[in-house]
Amino acid sequence: MSPWQFKNLGRQRLGRTKRHSVEVPLGAGDQRCRAGHRRDHNLERLRGVTVHRRGQSERVHGRGGARWYSPPAVHKDQVVVWYRLHPKDANCAAPLTPRNSQFPADAVFGFALLTSMATVTVDIGLNNRFEWNAPAGVSIGEVAFLQQDSQIPFIQIIRNSNVVASGFGSAFVTKECQTYNFNSFVDVVPNE
Repeated sequence: MSPWQFKNLGRQRLGRTKRHSVEVPLGAGDQRCRAGHRRDHNLERLRGVTVHRRGQSERVHGRGGARWYSPPAVHKDQVVVWYRLHPKDANCAAPLTPRNSQFPADAVFGFALLTSMATVTVDIGLNNRFEWNAPAGVSIGEVAFLQQDSQIPFIQIIRNSNVVASGFGSAFVTKECQTYNFNSFVDVVPNE
């Protein structure tokens, strides 16, 4: 299950839905991302098959299509963080927890986009930090929620012992709520 997305489809679907978790490999929903489809095809052989089909041009990727599957160029340092506003065991006014509520992780996730290598830290609460040496480009880290109530994430990008960017999340993680909400809250640091 995705750490940043949660769907509660309602109680009427419980009887029609098999109760098991399914792991879906990345790209399974779009078979075009398989390595075998990212190459130049023999256009002479395919010409009669594809010339008159609208919407089929994506089948011949070649060099232009391969760029869509490559990591993006990063032009500025930033960390995208996402987290839920309440842990799974929050004391909410609604009596029932949503189906599959045991699956999402109680954590703050950081998705670093860096122009060059740096140390990224994600803190939530006292003495609760995750730190990783992030390469240039894209990397990810996470830190688990603490038992303390009303904590806010704090994120830093540190390069050569200097803080390049830092910022707090926009919302506190609390243990009490009106309804169980497993949707994520997303911030970008530096906050602009």
